[in-house]
Amino acid sequence: MEVYPEHEKLESRRQEYEHVTWFLEWLESNGYSIEHTRKWFVRNDEIVGSYFDIDMKQLRKEYKQILRDILTATKPENRGKP
Repeated sequence: MEVYPEHEKLESRRQEYEHVTWFLEWLESNGYSIEHTRKWFVRNDEIVGSYFDIDMKQLRKEYKQILRDILTATKPENRGKP
């Protein structure tokens, strides 16, 4: 069972994700924009996440959980415990 499924999806396609994100940022920095959207404001990571079928809201929740897990594991009273 995957503990962090959206994170694992992203990591399996990290290089492609970064290239597409870079391209969208390049478009914006050169005056281009993607206008065909139903939303008023869409972040680049939401567009790229959608392309790669990654739920970015869930991914952000997983990142927060990963941080909590790391902080819990590094507390002095928890060091050395599985």
